[in-house]
Amino acid sequence: MIEKATGCVIGRVGLWNPEGWPGLELGWVIRHSRWGNGFATEAAQASLAWAWQHVDTDHIISIIDRHNRQGVRVQPGPDGR
Repeated sequence: MIEKATGCVIGRVGLWNPEGWPGLELGWVIRHSRWGNGFATEAAQASLAWAWQHVDTDHIISIIDRHNRQGVRVQPGPDGR
């Protein structure tokens, strides 16, 4: 993830499905200094939109520690399925 305003790399987002994992997961990591600015939600929405068009799957999961309040608040958008 590259922040448009600064051109700085601020994190990563993508699909993850290693052997033995409970399902195709959408995950993200964002630089702590950029938390709370909506980057995770924006990236998750864009990634899901891409995945629904290009990946043959009927569901995508995201495993988030329940104590990670900001991660739990990330909203998938209207087509989150």
